Amino acid sequence: MKTINMTSHQISHRVVVCGLLTVLCGALPLCAQVPAPKFKVSAQRVDRQPNGNVRLEGKAHIQTPEVDVKAQSIALDITGNQVTQVRAQNQVAFKLDLPAKDGGAPAHVEATCDAATLNPLPRTLLLSGNVSGWYQVGGGARNTLSGDSATIKYVGKDLMVDVNGGTRGVSISIPAEKDNPAAIGTVTLTAQRATFNNNTGVATFTGKARAVSTDGPNKFDVAAPAFILTRGAGGAIDRLTTSGRTQIKIDLPPEPAAAKPADAAASTIPEIGRPTHVEAEADGVVVRRATNTMDFQGNVKGFYELAAPGATATKYDFVGDRVAIKYVMKDISNAAIVPGLKVEMIGVPVEINAPAFNLSF
Repeated sequence: MKTINMTSHQISHRVVVCGLLTVLCGALPLCAQVPAPKFKVSAQRVDRQPNGNVRLEGKAHIQTPEVDVKAQSIALDITGNQVTQVRAQNQVAFKLDLPAKDGGAPAHVEATCDAATLNPLPRTLLLSGNVSGWYQVGGGARNTLSGDSATIKYVGKDLMVDVNGGTRGVSISIPAEKDNPAAIGTVTLTAQRATFNNNTGVATFTGKARAVSTDGPNKFDVAAPAFILTRGAGGAIDRLTTSGRTQIKIDLPPEPAAAKPADAAASTIPEIGRPTHVEAEADGVVVRRATNTMDFQGNVKGFYELAAPGATATKYDFVGDRVAIKYVMKDISNAAIVPGLKVEMIGVPVEINAPAFNLSF
């Protein structure tokens, strides 16, 4: 019989790795039963403590079908055959697949940070320190993760993402919409904190919140202490609701002049093009894309500009307790409805009608 001598460190290392594979992959009778391509543990040093917990030090790497994490140090807390917590420190690169549960959609996360904590049973991932990365729900678009910390967790079937920007702030970029005549260009959203509910499509931005779009047909700049963005069924932005003193600037490019009717010379209706600019502030603003409406509420003041095709724009100032700017769509079943711009002011009651424009945000 041939005798093979192994050092105590080699024996300890082998026991730790086999035990760890058993814990993470399930209660398996033999370490050899773990499919090698599906699980990888490596580090310069591996220690297993008396309570069963495992520590990986120096270029630590754990790779499973759901988790891929690299760091200088990784700690695993283990109860029975269940990993109850994974903690990574220093130069962390984290990849995580969260399978669908309770009727929700699967999610994928990739990020780098200074430290990360994964709690598998409640399906919660905490990233802290120089967070940079993205997450994706189902087959949807990638959503930016950037800030001082980020918490990603499921509440029932809803994936909740809470990003704290700290001194740097949170910065989110929403790609330009496509295949939509009223499409929005690229939107950059900044705030001190952002919370996302990917099931309801609601995103809340607090602390110096701002939304800017400069590359679409309808440019805008909205700033407020806080606002809520709501997405529609197709994933496009459907509503913007602000709270606190809000400033809003919107550029609306002129549309081509419509063909004149035969009796245009005798008509008393002026040729007025679409608004080229709206600028206002109020205590709160609600923008609804479905109804092409901007509703300014509380201590409203501002102006809008109207321009006849090819002419210089005329400025109209407004003040009031509430100002609603709406585009009324043409209704072929009701000729009495006049399409175009409608401005209603409470406090200074005025109503203006003009030929059609497309108020798209």
